[in-house]
Amino acid sequence: GTFTQLFSILCGNKGEVHCFEPVPKTYETLLRRTNHLKNVLHNNVAAGDKNARMAMSYDSSDSEKASLSLSNCTEKCEVEVIRLDDYVSKMNFKRIDFVKCDVEGYEFHALKGMKHTLETFLPNISLEITVSNQKRIEIIDLLQSLGYDSFQKIESGFPEYNLKEDNLEVGDYFYLYASSSLNS
Repeated sequence: GTFTQLFSILCGNKGEVHCFEPVPKTYETLLRRTNHLKNVLHNNVAAGDKNARMAMSYDSSDSEKASLSLSNCTEKCEVEVIRLDDYVSKMNFKRIDFVKCDVEGYEFHALKGMKHTLETFLPNISLEITVSNQKRIEIIDLLQSLGYDSFQKIESGFPEYNLKEDNLEVGDYFYLYASSSLNS
């Protein structure tokens, strides 16, 4: 809910924040913290590359690590997964400026499920990346194929992210900021 509150302020009365939180307990917390915000729409679903029901692994003492792709957590629940392209089509958006994606190893699938949306609107993206080097290559390739041409790490100084210089190990993570010069 912390980022939701911040984004609500940043987009103001003319914008909207659409949240996607699949874990029921975490969704309840999100609602408690942000239900009073008039420009926030809550969705108790996960983002993926297909519409389905899937097993979500999570740890009730650390709900930030809930994942559709990792199974090292102590608890599981079945959640609805949707393609964000379908959601955007249903909502009939005319503009999308920013996407924050933090899906604990399911990044490629979430991006694939919003491929048309990303290509159409080229929103700036904040993406937590928690996958192997090969999967990072696939994510960058996908984003480049959609029109993204600038990649920076979200850290002090916002250094350019260069796959060739990537020396992160499996299990390491970082935040990536992707943008397109076509949207400048």
